Amino acid sequence: MQLALTNKVALVTGAGSGIGKAAALLFAAAGARVGALSRTESEVQRTAEEIRQAGGEALALKADIADADQMSAAFQRMMDHWGRLDIVFANAGVNGVWAKIEDLTLEDWNKTLAINLTGTFITLKLAVPLIKQHGEGGRSSCARRSMAHACSATPVPPPTPAPRRRRWR
Repeated sequence: MQLALTNKVALVTGAGSGIGKAAALLFAAAGARVGALSRTESEVQRTAEEIRQAGGEALALKADIADADQMSAAFQRMMDHWGRLDIVFANAGVNGVWAKIEDLTLEDWNKTLAINLTGTFITLKLAVPLIKQHGEGGRSSCARRSMAHACSATPVPPPTPAPRRRRWR
Protein backbone atom coordinates (compact mmCIF):
# COMPACT_ATOMS: atom_id res chain seq x y z
CA MET A 1 0.00 0.00 0.00
CA GLN A 2 1.42 3.38 -1.01
CA LEU A 3 0.63 6.33 1.25
CA ALA A 4 0.21 9.76 -0.33
CA LEU A 5 0.64 12.34 2.40
CA THR A 6 1.88 15.33 0.43
CA ASN A 7 1.00 18.61 2.18
CA LYS A 8 -0.03 16.77 5.35
CA VAL A 9 1.53 17.50 8.73
CA ALA A 10 2.13 14.58 11.09
CA LEU A 11 3.23 14.54 14.73
CA VAL A 12 5.00 11.38 15.86
CA THR A 13 5.74 10.98 19.58
CA GLY A 14 8.56 8.72 20.64
CA ALA A 15 10.25 9.54 17.32
CA GLY A 16 13.76 9.27 18.69
CA SER A 17 14.00 5.49 18.30
CA GLY A 18 12.22 2.25 17.51
CA ILE A 19 8.68 2.22 16.14
CA GLY A 20 8.34 6.00 16.50
CA LYS A 21 11.45 6.69 14.45
CA ALA A 22 10.38 4.18 11.80
CA ALA A 23 6.93 5.81 11.65
CA ALA A 24 8.42 9.31 11.34
CA LEU A 25 10.65 8.16 8.48
CA LEU A 26 7.71 6.42 6.79
CA PHE A 27 5.42 9.45 7.06
CA ALA A 28 8.18 11.64 5.62
CA ALA A 29 8.85 9.20 2.78
CA ALA A 30 5.13 9.38 1.95
CA GLY A 31 5.39 13.17 1.67
CA ALA A 32 4.25 14.37 5.10
CA ARG A 33 5.97 17.15 7.00
CA VAL A 34 6.89 15.53 10.30
CA GLY A 35 7.02 16.91 13.82
CA ALA A 36 9.34 14.36 15.43
CA LEU A 37 8.89 14.48 19.20
CA SER A 38 10.91 12.81 21.95
CA ARG A 39 12.10 13.56 25.45
CA THR A 40 15.64 12.76 24.27
CA GLU A 41 16.83 15.71 22.22
CA SER A 42 19.89 14.08 20.62
CA GLU A 43 17.82 11.15 19.31
CA VAL A 44 15.02 13.28 17.90
CA GLN A 45 17.54 15.63 16.27
CA ARG A 46 19.06 12.61 14.49
CA THR A 47 15.61 11.48 13.30
CA ALA A 48 14.79 14.95 11.96
CA GLU A 49 18.17 15.15 10.25
CA GLU A 50 17.66 11.75 8.56
CA ILE A 51 14.32 12.98 7.24
CA ARG A 52 15.88 16.19 5.90
CA GLN A 53 18.80 14.28 4.31
CA ALA A 54 16.26 12.11 2.49
CA GLY A 55 14.60 15.24 1.08
CA GLY A 56 11.79 15.51 3.62
CA GLU A 57 10.73 18.27 5.97
CA ALA A 58 11.01 17.73 9.72
CA LEU A 59 10.89 19.66 12.96
CA ALA A 60 12.64 18.17 16.00
CA LEU A 61 10.55 18.68 19.15
CA LYS A 62 11.79 17.92 22.67
CA ALA A 63 9.05 17.32 25.23
CA ASP A 64 7.92 14.90 27.89
CA ILE A 65 4.46 13.70 26.82
CA ALA A 66 3.38 13.48 30.48
CA ASP A 67 3.97 17.24 30.90
CA ALA A 68 1.02 19.24 29.54
CA ASP A 69 2.98 22.51 29.43
CA GLN A 70 5.83 20.98 27.43
CA MET A 71 3.36 19.36 25.04
CA SER A 72 1.41 22.61 24.60
CA ALA A 73 4.66 24.35 23.71
CA ALA A 74 5.55 21.60 21.21
CA PHE A 75 2.14 21.81 19.52
CA GLN A 76 2.41 25.61 19.42
CA ARG A 77 5.82 25.33 17.77
CA MET A 78 4.37 23.02 15.10
CA MET A 79 1.42 25.33 14.50
CA ASP A 80 3.73 28.37 14.27
CA HIS A 81 5.92 26.49 11.79
CA TRP A 82 3.32 24.76 9.58
CA GLY A 83 -0.04 26.19 10.64
CA ARG A 84 -1.84 22.86 10.74
CA LEU A 85 -1.86 19.29 12.04
CA ASP A 86 -3.40 16.42 10.09
CA ILE A 87 -2.07 13.25 11.71
CA VAL A 88 -0.88 12.23 15.16
CA PHE A 89 0.89 8.96 15.87
CA ALA A 90 0.92 8.75 19.68
CA ASN A 91 3.66 6.21 19.97
CA ALA A 92 5.69 7.34 22.99
CA GLY A 93 5.64 4.97 25.91
CA VAL A 94 7.78 2.97 28.27
CA ASN A 95 7.85 -0.68 29.31
CA GLY A 96 8.18 0.38 32.90
CA VAL A 97 10.05 -1.57 35.51
CA TRP A 98 9.88 -5.33 35.13
CA ALA A 99 9.63 -6.65 38.66
CA LYS A 100 7.52 -8.81 40.89
CA ILE A 101 4.54 -6.84 42.20
CA GLU A 102 5.96 -6.92 45.72
CA ASP A 103 9.23 -5.39 44.45
CA LEU A 104 7.65 -2.71 42.26
CA THR A 105 7.66 0.73 43.87
CA LEU A 106 4.71 3.08 43.74
CA GLU A 107 7.01 5.67 42.17
CA ASP A 108 7.87 3.30 39.28
CA TRP A 109 4.19 2.41 38.84
CA ASN A 110 3.12 6.07 38.76
CA LYS A 111 5.86 6.99 36.28
CA THR A 112 4.72 4.25 33.88
CA LEU A 113 1.09 5.37 34.16
CA ALA A 114 2.04 9.04 33.71
CA ILE A 115 3.86 8.34 30.46
CA ASN A 116 1.73 5.57 28.96
CA LEU A 117 -1.73 6.74 29.99
CA THR A 118 -1.63 10.41 30.95
CA GLY A 119 0.92 11.22 28.24
CA THR A 120 -1.21 9.62 25.55
CA PHE A 121 -4.28 11.43 26.88
CA ILE A 122 -2.46 14.80 26.83
CA THR A 123 -1.15 14.16 23.30
CA LEU A 124 -4.58 13.32 21.88
CA LYS A 125 -6.41 15.99 23.89
CA LEU A 126 -4.15 18.66 22.41
CA ALA A 127 -3.96 17.13 18.92
CA VAL A 128 -7.59 16.38 18.11
CA PRO A 129 -8.85 20.01 18.13
CA LEU A 130 -5.98 20.99 15.82
CA ILE A 131 -6.68 18.08 13.50
CA LYS A 132 -10.37 18.97 13.41
CA GLN A 133 -9.49 22.47 12.16
CA HIS A 134 -8.12 21.01 8.92
CA GLY A 135 -9.58 17.51 8.80
CA GLU A 136 -10.87 16.51 5.39
CA GLY A 137 -14.46 15.41 5.24
CA GLY A 138 -14.87 15.95 8.98
CA ARG A 139 -12.41 13.17 9.79
CA SER A 140 -9.22 13.27 11.78
CA SER A 141 -6.39 10.76 11.90
CA CYS A 142 -5.03 9.46 15.17
CA ALA A 143 -3.19 6.33 16.16
CA ARG A 144 -1.84 4.94 19.40
CA ARG A 145 1.06 2.52 19.32
CA SER A 146 0.03 -1.09 18.77
CA MET A 147 -3.65 -0.20 18.49
CA ALA A 148 -4.97 2.28 15.98
CA HIS A 149 -7.95 4.37 16.98
CA ALA A 150 -9.78 6.52 14.47
CA CYS A 151 -10.75 9.81 16.08
CA SER A 152 -13.80 11.18 14.37
CA ALA A 153 -14.30 14.93 14.13
CA THR A 154 -18.05 14.27 14.15
CA PRO A 155 -19.86 12.19 16.75
CA VAL A 156 -19.98 8.49 15.98
CA PRO A 157 -23.17 6.75 17.07
CA PRO A 158 -22.72 3.89 19.52
CA PRO A 159 -23.04 0.38 18.15
CA THR A 160 -26.55 -1.04 18.03
CA PRO A 161 -27.01 -3.26 21.06
CA ALA A 162 -27.72 -6.93 20.52
CA PRO A 163 -31.34 -7.93 21.07
CA ARG A 164 -32.09 -8.82 24.65
CA ARG A 165 -32.50 -12.48 25.34
CA ARG A 166 -35.52 -13.59 27.25
CA ARG A 167 -34.99 -15.64 30.31
CA TRP A 168 -37.40 -18.47 30.74
CA ARG A 169 -38.08 -19.65 34.21
